[in-house]
Amino acid sequence: VFKELAVRTPRPARDVIREARALGVHPGYPLGRDYEGMDDVLLVAVTEKRTPADIDRLADVLAEVCG
Repeated sequence: VFKELAVRTPRPARDVIREARALGVHPGYPLGRDYEGMDDVLLVAVTEKRTPADIDRLADVLAEVCG
């Protein structure tokens, strides 16, 4: 079982987060804040409080803002 995963994005993670938030989803944490060279990596956490529909929505929004 995992709760966190790192996702490399085709754009800066901070931009991805900003656009996802505008769509009502907070996708995660930009690892570039803490680790040099990881400006395009997003740390995503998923807990037992999230439903399959929540996770599907996250995936859809990430596909939209990264595509």
